[in-house]
Amino acid sequence: MKAEVLPAFARHHRAVCLAEGLFCSLEKGARKREKLDVAYRTATGSWRFRGPDLLGIDDLKHLQAIVALSGREDRKLSADPKTSAGVALRHGLELSGHAANRDAMMFLGSYRQIAAAAGYNPDAGGSFKRTRASLERMTEITVWVEMASKTGKGTQRGSYRLISSTFTDEGNGAIAVAVNPDIAAAILGDTPWCRLDMEEMRQLTSDAAVKLHQQLSAVIDQGKQLKIGMDTLVAYVWPSPAGNAATRKRKERLRKAIAEIAAGGWVFDAEGDVFTISRPRKKREAA
Repeated sequence: MKAEVLPAFARHHRAVCLAEGLFCSLEKGARKREKLDVAYRTATGSWRFRGPDLLGIDDLKHLQAIVALSGREDRKLSADPKTSAGVALRHGLELSGHAANRDAMMFLGSYRQIAAAAGYNPDAGGSFKRTRASLERMTEITVWVEMASKTGKGTQRGSYRLISSTFTDEGNGAIAVAVNPDIAAAILGDTPWCRLDMEEMRQLTSDAAVKLHQQLSAVIDQGKQLKIGMDTLVAYVWPSPAGNAATRKRKERLRKAIAEIAAGGWVFDAEGDVFTISRPRKKREAA
């Protein structure tokens, strides 16, 4: 079998990458004990993510993979789709308000492709089930959006599902997946976006490193550097408060996560509890 060419990068929406608590390293059973309700706000808009289950780092990785694959295919999903898959995906996104007529984007492929792009072994036992469960969770997340009107008067409101999916050949695991209009706009470069290096992400082994990598990629552009304190870095990964003992353990895990990310070319220069973090500049490559 010909080896799958994995996507090298993803253009992701900043609200999804920076929303505190949207993706977390979860203890066993946590998904069923709590519901997702997370908000992210900027000077020009707000996004509220709500759903029946919490999202974990496995979901973060699968969503990155879907965004990267959607960008590589460059397949728009307009308000008037011409295929049955497009109609099903558009319906599944449940677009309303100012989002109702906006373009989304779609990916035609398989669970296997998504799992591999996310850094999982698609041939390992349970891979299909894990990827399918992740997509099912994310299709249940509703995003409520409020943006400043382009005229400068009032606001525009709308909502959509984080993603939608439908089978195109269930027997062979072939599926179609759509990303919402805001993620689509990021992929197309029509709104502020962050570049995620998928090759770096796939080399990371811990939840903390994967979460920190996404967060840092959203605040530091390639070839740039930024000073960030230890407490802020800890909060990127674990936003909930903790006691002294738990905080010490978090800092230990964070230092291991930093070492993982540094192996990919990032530089962390420490001065006490403040790091000057430099992101490597990569050669331009195809997705």
